[in-house]
Amino acid sequence: MGLAGRKGVRVIFPEGQSAGGTLHHIGIVVSNLSEAVRQYGLFLGRRNVSEPFHDRIQRVNVCFLEVAPASYIEFIEPAAPDSPVSAFLRKRQGGLHHVAFEVADVQAVVDQRRALGHKVVCEPTLGFDNRTIAFIVPRVPNTVLVEYVSPRPAP
Repeated sequence: MGLAGRKGVRVIFPEGQSAGGTLHHIGIVVSNLSEAVRQYGLFLGRRNVSEPFHDRIQRVNVCFLEVAPASYIEFIEPAAPDSPVSAFLRKRQGGLHHVAFEVADVQAVVDQRRALGHKVVCEPTLGFDNRTIAFIVPRVPNTVLVEYVSPRPAP
C-alpha cells in the first residue's frame, strides 16, 4: 500500500499541479566521485553502478548508483571551478543537492511551475543520456532543488 492509502495521510496538490512525475534520482554533490561511489556501495551493499562520465555542459563528473529498479543516487563532482555545483561544495562541503523526477514533457512542466510562481534556475537543456533536464527551486518552505528529467530517448 502506498503512503496515500494509509490512514491519516492525505496527498494534496495545489490547483493546477500534478504529482510531478516518477522519482528518478537524488543528486549528491561530492568532492571525490570514486571515493563516494566506493563508500556508498559498501554502505548499501553491492549495487549496479554506471560508468563515471563527464558532462561538459554542466562541467561535472557524474556516476549513478542504482538503489532500486529505475531509482538512483547521482553522485556529482565539480570538474571546473565555475561548475554549477562548485559553490555548493565550497559552502556546504557537499551533500544533498537535488531530487529528480522523470516527466514526459519537461518543457510543459517547467512552464506550469513557472506560471505557479516557482523559480526556474536552469531552462530545459540537454543532459545525461541525451535526456532533457531542467532545474527549479520550488516556492515552498524548507525546499530542495528539483530537477525534471525526460524519459530516455529511443535508440
